[in-house]
Amino acid sequence: LISGYLFHDDIHSKSTRYLNGGAADYFKVPYNYSAAADYHVIDWLIHEARANHERLLHKRALTLAVAAKRYRERRGRHPPPGFDRWFQHALQDDSIIIEDFYDRVYHDLTPFWAVDANLLAEQASYRYDVIRIRGGVMVAVETEDNDPVATPLWAELIGEVAAYLPDMDIPLNEMNEPRVLVPFEKMAEYVAKERATRAIVSKDLVSSDYVGLAAVDSARDESPILAVKWLGEADARYWDLVRAACEPGTPSHDVPALTNLTSSSPPPTLPYEWIAPFTQQGYVENFTRAADLCLEPHLRALHSDFVEPFDVKTTRDLIPIFTGGKLGVNNDILLPSTAYLEGENTNRIAHLLGPLWKDKKDQLVFRGIASGGRTDDSPWRHFHRHRLVEMLNGTAVHRMEL
Repeated sequence: LISGYLFHDDIHSKSTRYLNGGAADYFKVPYNYSAAADYHVIDWLIHEARANHERLLHKRALTLAVAAKRYRERRGRHPPPGFDRWFQHALQDDSIIIEDFYDRVYHDLTPFWAVDANLLAEQASYRYDVIRIRGGVMVAVETEDNDPVATPLWAELIGEVAAYLPDMDIPLNEMNEPRVLVPFEKMAEYVAKERATRAIVSKDLVSSDYVGLAAVDSARDESPILAVKWLGEADARYWDLVRAACEPGTPSHDVPALTNLTSSSPPPTLPYEWIAPFTQQGYVENFTRAADLCLEPHLRALHSDFVEPFDVKTTRDLIPIFTGGKLGVNNDILLPSTAYLEGENTNRIAHLLGPLWKDKKDQLVFRGIASGGRTDDSPWRHFHRHRLVEMLNGTAVHRMEL
């Protein structure tokens, strides 16, 4: 069968065709071709990515029945109330509905299944920077200060689908830095409890309605703000908070933060014999593992977040808070970054895309500010952005080659 074996083709001479619209020829390589050593590793990585993408597309749900079936198979639960309305809305927007795509969402939400529902509602409600939805209408956008940046953009996004949502309080993180770092052992307890509650119960025992938040609204008048124990740099180095969220036995878990870095410290280096376990001949083949700082203890001296972060306001308690970006070990709940939500003339992501591929040149220029960490009398050589600029500097490269 053709489906069981892909035709071999000579990609030595045709690899550039991938950039010229010849992708169909480019990917005619069998997964078990014996002369793999004759090909550049990036050819195989692209081939595998393409094949995995095609496999995912075969899981696309085009009907509500199929979408619900895939949900039960992957989540071990019935779809939530309103799933049918969400599905129809997604279809109207030409969304490609593949249950695997939502793994990121469920990974973030998993530990909250272990929290008492009433406590969770209070934790979400008694906060600054909260979007409130009641009766399918966004009734309030509350902020701690008078000049919020992210909240209005998120409110505009959520307002588009408010009619499909139950009563909700959505607490937002106005900081650039993530806020929640639960130690691994505690997180493992939450995950185990969630796993134990999964069940496809009889439909007669399933509710089709959400309980409103009237009781929470009444109680909030008496205790309007949730008491959270926030930790800063005065309490612990950020790397030490991060590594506590790594699984015991991983390379980073028992490696403490560096405390003696100064502007005169030696430049940072990678371990000389270290080979990234997520690469193949130097090329990333597993993006998830590549972003796992628990595998890379040397990052404590190679990233500004762990050397001199701009701001640290972190809790080790599991509380619901939505944020635009985080590390792999953080327990914030991800929302699309506001960089994607800005207007047409201010959308930073759109500007980064630049011209069409055919109009681009083999040139590279870095434009940006020296952000990423506090640089006042600090070891800036350990900042990732500064090192990138140095690595791309033609003069620095020339001196290294002499």
